[in-house]
Amino acid sequence: MDRGSERVLHHPARPDGLAGCCRIVRGMQRCRQLREPAPRAPLSMCTDRVHRHLPRAFRPRRPCRHRRRLDLHLRRCGSVGGHGLPQDTGAVVPTLRPGASLPVPVVQERSRVGHRAVDCHRPFRNAGIQRGGIAMNVFSAIPGPIRKAARALLPASFVDGVKDTIMRRYYVKGYVSRTGPVAFWLRRYVQRRPPVLHRLLFHVTDHCNLNCKGCTHFSNISPQRFIDPEDYRRQMARLTHVFSAITEIFLLGGEPLLHPRLESFIEITRAAYPHSRINVMTNGVLVPRMRDSFWDAMKAADAWLLCDDYPAGPSKAEIDTLALERGVNIEWTDPREEFYKLPIDLTGSQDAATSYRQCRGVMNCPVLRDGRLYPCAYTAFIDIFQKRFDVKDIEAGPADSISIEEKPYDIMRFLTRPVPWCRHCDFEHREFYEWTRSDRTIVEWLAAQRPRANH
Repeated sequence: MDRGSERVLHHPARPDGLAGCCRIVRGMQRCRQLREPAPRAPLSMCTDRVHRHLPRAFRPRRPCRHRRRLDLHLRRCGSVGGHGLPQDTGAVVPTLRPGASLPVPVVQERSRVGHRAVDCHRPFRNAGIQRGGIAMNVFSAIPGPIRKAARALLPASFVDGVKDTIMRRYYVKGYVSRTGPVAFWLRRYVQRRPPVLHRLLFHVTDHCNLNCKGCTHFSNISPQRFIDPEDYRRQMARLTHVFSAITEIFLLGGEPLLHPRLESFIEITRAAYPHSRINVMTNGVLVPRMRDSFWDAMKAADAWLLCDDYPAGPSKAEIDTLALERGVNIEWTDPREEFYKLPIDLTGSQDAATSYRQCRGVMNCPVLRDGRLYPCAYTAFIDIFQKRFDVKDIEAGPADSISIEEKPYDIMRFLTRPVPWCRHCDFEHREFYEWTRSDRTIVEWLAAQRPRANH
C-alpha cells in the first residue's frame, strides 16, 4: 500500500471498522482523477475522468463503481454523519479532506460537535481547487521580513504591480456568478429557472467596534445603525424569487456581533436559502462574550463563524476552543499584514468600463441594502463617506444599483456590467498598505501622493 493510504489506515484515532472505507478510497485513487499519493480529494469528486471536466448539470447522475462500493459500505456501517462517513469517524474525516497544509493533529481539527477549518484555504475547500487559494498561497509563502525588505528597497510601483498581476491572474472568476455560459443559457431558456448567485453581502450593522485604516465599507466613520430584522425578512422573501440559489451569504458589517438580534438574521437567512453557506463575518473581539442564544442559532443553522485574522485581533486558541465546545463551524481568514487599497477618484475622471474589467473578482461583490442590489461596497455605502467629509458629486445614483423587484435575469445582467460610479475607482494608483488604526481623515481613501517610477 502506498505511504499516503498507510497513514490513513494506521492513524491512532481511526476505528477498526473504517478499514473497508480506506481500501475503497485507495481504489478510488485508481480512477486517475486523484493524482496525489494520499486521498486528498473530496469523495464527491470521484466521477469519470471525462465527466469531471463538464459542468455539473451535464455530469451523469450515476457515480463511478468505486463510489457505489463506498456507498454500499457506508450503508452496512449504519448511521452516516453530515460528512458522508459513519458517525464514529468524525475525528478522522480531515485525513480524507483536500490539502492538509498545517501539521495539526486530526483530533484537534474535527470533533462530534464542531469543525475548525484549518486544513486548507477556504477557496480550495469551497469548490475543489480554485485559483484564489493559489494566490493566497503565493502571498503567504513569502516570509514577512522578505516582503518588508522588498517594499523598502524596490520601487513601490513595481511591488504593487507584481501583486496586482497575481490578483488579476488568480481572482479572475469573480463573485457574481460561477455558472458557465452553456449551463447559464440552458438554465434560462430551457429549464426556465432563476439564476444562481455566487456571493451576497448584507450589513447587519454599519458601524464597527474596531478602527481600521481605510475600511472599504466605511465602518470606521459610520454612525451607529442597526438593521431591522423584519426589513431583512421582506428583502430575503423577495430575493428567493430572484435567485434560485446563493452559494455564499455573508452577514457582516461593521461588526455584526454588535446587533442585539443577530440570531433573527441567521434564522431568516437559513429559512430563505436552506442549502447556502452562511458566514457570520466578525473581527472576533466579541466572540468570547456572546450569549447562548447566538451559539444555538449558529449551530441550528449550520452557519460558519468567519473571523478576520487582524494583527490586533483576539486569541485564536480561545475562540477555536469555544466554537468547538459549542458545536459551531469556525474559519479564520489568512493572516494579513497588508491590505489592498483602491483609491477613490473624487473627480470621476476614470473610464468606467476599464475600471470594471480590473475590478472583477477583487472588489466586485453584490451587496444587498434597502431593497436594492449594488455591485460593490463602495457604491452601497459611499453615502457614509459623502456625509462624513461633505464631498459633492460622489453619491451613487439610481443607475448604480437595481431594485430586487426587477426581473431576475435583468438583475444578473446589471451585476455583470459596469455602472456609472465605476469612473471613481482609480486603479492606476492602487496599492497595498500595512494595517494600522485610522485617524479618520479623507486621505485614507484617496491616492497616495508619491512619484511613480518609469519602467
